[in-house]
Amino acid sequence: MEEEFKNHFLLLALYEKRYDGKFYDVAGLFSANNIDIAPVELMGTLEALGNEHLVKSFFIGERYLSQITMDGIEFLEENNFFDQNNYAVRDRIKPLQREILRHKLDDFTQRICRSDIGAKLNQDEFIKEAEELKMLLNILGRKNWMQMLKGKFYELCQGNVPLRRLKKIMDIFESKQMAEEASLTNQIKETASMTNKKA
Repeated sequence: MEEEFKNHFLLLALYEKRYDGKFYDVAGLFSANNIDIAPVELMGTLEALGNEHLVKSFFIGERYLSQITMDGIEFLEENNFFDQNNYAVRDRIKPLQREILRHKLDDFTQRICRSDIGAKLNQDEFIKEAEELKMLLNILGRKNWMQMLKGKFYELCQGNVPLRRLKKIMDIFESKQMAEEASLTNQIKETASMTNKKA
């Protein structure tokens, strides 16, 4: 799952830059989103996507630079990464952010299940609800999605965990996501600017 997430993340990150004709520092794209990736994982991701002709890459200095190919663009557009429907929202979650939130939700679910709270939950039901929430990322806006997450979490923990503690956990999760999203655009722009100056 971790390997699949990183493959999808890189492909989506490059897709967002598909029209500028530039190559981007792969490690920089991951670090700009606070996603850890070891050098061997980075090489594996580039090899996997390169073998499918979804990205083209080259090595310069100590950096791998990549660009999405037309095959990569078609792959994303033909495999339901950009499903739209009649539910119009102003704060629709972009494909790249959806992929990141899916990953963060998986991490959140695992942490809760391993904590003392997990011992008080029906973990199968908790995991099932988390999977349903991931599907709703394609439909709901960010505000409604976070409200849905809070509602389900509170409902599953009700009577077993103090409400004040539940609220604190969710406030931390939400504020962290908002802070990361707020800095995302500037970080990517700075990374791209540095890359293009050095290339």
